[in-house]
Amino acid sequence: MMTFNKNKYKVHTWKHWAMLLWLINPGVVISELILGQRAPIITLEDKISDKPKFERIKIPCPQCQTIHDART
Repeated sequence: MMTFNKNKYKVHTWKHWAMLLWLINPGVVISELILGQRAPIITLEDKISDKPKFERIKIPCPQCQTIHDART
């Protein structure tokens, strides 16, 4: 399991309230299985930067252990 600097990032896991839609919506099953759309398990929000929120969101990769920009 990756550990993150809590002073730099706000960590959102699947337990975050915004992920509730992904857990209870049956349409997500179609997106996941047929369309291949995936929701990340962990998202990081940079607390230090003053950029807009969509530019501050990062996604950690569990395979390569790098942190990717969420826009790509």
